[in-house]
Amino acid sequence: MCCFQRCEVVMFFRLLTVHIMATLIGILAVACGGEVIPCKSTTECPEGLVCLNEVCEYKRCVVDEQCGVGAVCDTKTKLCKKNPRPAWSCSADGDCRSGEQCLDGRCEAVSKEVCNPPCRDGFVCQNRDCVEETKPCEPECRVGYACENGTCVEVIEEKKCTSDVDCSDGTKCNLLASLCQKTCTDDSSCESGTTCQDGWCQKPTTGCSDTNPCASPKVCVEGSCVEPECHSTKPCQAPKTCKENKCVDISCSASEPCPSGYICDTGRCVEPECSAQKACPSPKVCKDNKCTEPPTTCSASSPCPSGKRCVAGVCVDQNYCAKREDCSNNQPCIQNLCQPCTKDGDCYSFEKCTQGQCTFTEKQLGEQCNNTSECKHGLSCVGDGSGKQYCRELCDPIASPTGCSAGAGCSLLSDKRNGVCLPLRGSSAKKPGDVCDPAQDQCEVDLVCVNDGGRNICMSLCDRRKGVCTSGKKCISVNLDPVGVCEEAGSSTGKGEGQACASKSECQAGMFCLGVAGNGVCTPACDPYAPVCSTGKVCDLLIDYTTKVAEAVCGPVITGLGEGKLCRYQAGSSNCQSNLFCFVNLSNPGTGLCSRPCNPNNPQCPAGMQCLISPLIYKGSNLHGCI
Repeated sequence: MCCFQRCEVVMFFRLLTVHIMATLIGILAVACGGEVIPCKSTTECPEGLVCLNEVCEYKRCVVDEQCGVGAVCDTKTKLCKKNPRPAWSCSADGDCRSGEQCLDGRCEAVSKEVCNPPCRDGFVCQNRDCVEETKPCEPECRVGYACENGTCVEVIEEKKCTSDVDCSDGTKCNLLASLCQKTCTDDSSCESGTTCQDGWCQKPTTGCSDTNPCASPKVCVEGSCVEPECHSTKPCQAPKTCKENKCVDISCSASEPCPSGYICDTGRCVEPECSAQKACPSPKVCKDNKCTEPPTTCSASSPCPSGKRCVAGVCVDQNYCAKREDCSNNQPCIQNLCQPCTKDGDCYSFEKCTQGQCTFTEKQLGEQCNNTSECKHGLSCVGDGSGKQYCRELCDPIASPTGCSAGAGCSLLSDKRNGVCLPLRGSSAKKPGDVCDPAQDQCEVDLVCVNDGGRNICMSLCDRRKGVCTSGKKCISVNLDPVGVCEEAGSSTGKGEGQACASKSECQAGMFCLGVAGNGVCTPACDPYAPVCSTGKVCDLLIDYTTKVAEAVCGPVITGLGEGKLCRYQAGSSNCQSNLFCFVNLSNPGTGLCSRPCNPNNPQCPAGMQCLISPLIYKGSNLHGCI
């Protein structure tokens, strides 16, 4: 009887305590600005609340997903609470919690329609993926049970182990988790409440806490089991090390060096910018494990470091180039690097790309060209008057025969000595003796338009060394020896060689009036590089040392200083013998060395001398002399 009465008393105080607690909850809710919502069942409460003691309260939770939209799980009290973050405060889906998405700046529950195709029954759309829907247990499960998709199931504690000997009931020791677990191939091999993870039947990793830790090697972060940045079987990339499941820099000092391949920089190990195995981009060089600019200057006495070469006074990589000529092995210079070609466009226009090398390809007769070097040997690149140039046969315009085939004539080139075979123009071109305009190229290709002193007429070319043309006409000088022209009727209107003259205009074409002003003789011109004069005369240079302009005529032998002697010159003369000229010394005006003229393309200087360019001008080009 006493026991029954004692039970009644105990029950009375328990009910009283519940009533008082409910009242206090209501008072606190009102005091804190909350609204006390009475209820008979949980269905009468808003989402996220449960009916306890006829009052809607926040329910217990482990993860946010158990609290519903607008609420989160308090990690300290394990009670659902309102989400302190406004529902609209988001800019991307990542700002919202699981099960929500960012729509127009607001975090909204992810609906099935967001996934395409829509999710089937039993699944919900999360982050645009269909996942199995989880249902909370109402009321909450008692101790020893856990909620699985709305159903309370018994929690079976897994046995700790260090080897398979510690396990039983068909389980083995998962050494990573240090727990006795069943092996599996998929979820169907596992008992209820576990899933197949990495070949072991394990509990779901969500909803972890200090009292419900994650299976190794995962760690608990804000109530969820996550793969740590590093662990015993997942090391960090060098030179970092794993500390408290995070990759951190390795500290270093003089007594604690870094591992091989890394250097100590301000107390931590880092990968060097460059090393013996890791070169710097050209033209930089590696110095103290850093890429720096190469030495500003280099020379024979101050060479570049190993692996570099000196280009224009700067140390650069071995394969660096500024132009094609810097490269060897017929490689082109592409983006400042000597490297194999990959297409014809990497090479010069007269080359082709063959097995990575630019090889010279000779252009044949009649093919378009840019310069003579592109043409096959024996051909010359000559313009056709329209701006285009073609490879043509070379010929000798004063030889007989010239070397051209039938239907072609030997046209004098701009060097005034050699020729090239061009197709004859026929009836459209002017013939020998016809009046011509030198500016309009009217004569046949093997003729030249010459001014004979009174008019311009088309004349044939001839060899002045022979004196006569093949037609029997006289070969007269036009100051291009040995190239001359065949005299046409009426072309020699002036005075001939040796006749008295007062000025050049009285003499025949190609002659000068040599002598004292008003009392000279007509003297033929000559070519100082290939002199041809009559017996007893030499090719004498008439030089105005003031204007530095020279002419050449066949004149008498005048004695003077010999070749290589120190000479002096005045306005119109020097003290060198007649077939020499005073090679001007610009550093000491008025002096020079007696020198013979020489052709730079075919120098024939005495032993020990070189054919050098002088400041004197002959026919528009610098006169060369043997020095």
